[in-house]
Amino acid sequence: MIIKQISIWLLITITLILIYSFRFDIYLLKDRIISELVPNHPVINKDKSVSFKRSLGGHFYVKARINGSTTKFLIDTGATDISISLNTAKQFGINLKELKFDRTYFTASGTIQVAPIQIQEITIGPIILRNLKASVRKISNSSSLLGMSFLTKLKKYEIKHDTITLWQ
Repeated sequence: MIIKQISIWLLITITLILIYSFRFDIYLLKDRIISELVPNHPVINKDKSVSFKRSLGGHFYVKARINGSTTKFLIDTGATDISISLNTAKQFGINLKELKFDRTYFTASGTIQVAPIQIQEITIGPIILRNLKASVRKISNSSSLLGMSFLTKLKKYEIKHDTITLWQ
């Protein structure tokens, strides 16, 4: 009976030591599991890069914080700028009356008019980038895009299998 109790306490002690020893790996594992279920959930890696899983539609979506507000962006290597809709611009506190829609962009969906803006700071997980070229589309409800004006400011980005990883 005593040997059985000692064995149980020894097993409990070893389990607690293992959990404590691998606590950071367990935390990373939790993020990886959540990112499989929610593709725009960031996985912050040990090297301070951030990874996102591909969505069921085949795209990479991320949540980014601009001017204190968070919105979902589609990473688009075919887009020149960070591009947001009128509704998103309003959410970010941009004065819509001051916008000048004097640029024309040719997109896969056709020609659109945009107003150039400057984003002071964008945050995605541990990545913080400042002074980025962006544009507001004359469309009220459409996806926000993270284009090349964002991606070229990164140290690098890599798409491997169904994961995109961003490094600052």
